[in-house]
Amino acid sequence: MGASTMINSIDSSSKSIVAGKHVVSALRRDAAFIWNAVIVVVFVGFAGLAVASALLDLISIRH
Repeated sequence: MGASTMINSIDSSSKSIVAGKHVVSALRRDAAFIWNAVIVVVFVGFAGLAVASALLDLISIRH
């Protein structure tokens, strides 16, 4: 009876450790996604500024 209780407690604690690892990996995945999204937004912003600058140069050359 005592050994069965001990096995059950070990099993439940290992389940919580595994669940904690899943939470940590999910948070790490979310952080990586957010970081990649920030990088994309910055690069798209710089590309937009470059296009706007080129258009302004073309407009100023024509006038």
